[in-house]
Amino acid sequence: MGDTGHQRQCPGKVNTTQNDDEWSWTNKIQPISVTFSGQSGLKNMPANISAESDMTDFLNLFLDTELLNKMVEYTNSRAEQTKTDKPNDYYAQRWFNVTVAEMRAFVGV
Repeated sequence: MGDTGHQRQCPGKVNTTQNDDEWSWTNKIQPISVTFSGQSGLKNMPANISAESDMTDFLNLFLDTELLNKMVEYTNSRAEQTKTDKPNDYYAQRWFNVTVAEMRAFVGV
């Protein structure tokens, strides 16, 4: 996909007062010509992303192991706080630390 040379026209806002800070919309379209060029599509993608990649491959770009580890760390830390603050709490008494695999399942990955 190379340079398509397409041009688009965009409606503009028209200043209807003497003050440049005050603008209002108008039905009078003042076309602006913009030429788009260059390569379209994704750029600088990791080597493990390809045309055959599925949605979890893309999700893992954002929801990576480092983030999941932090989610697990803070979840388990909060549970420990609850166990200390409320030792008789029903959920605190039955709490088991979560793992990264369990967190992935919870998030739906």
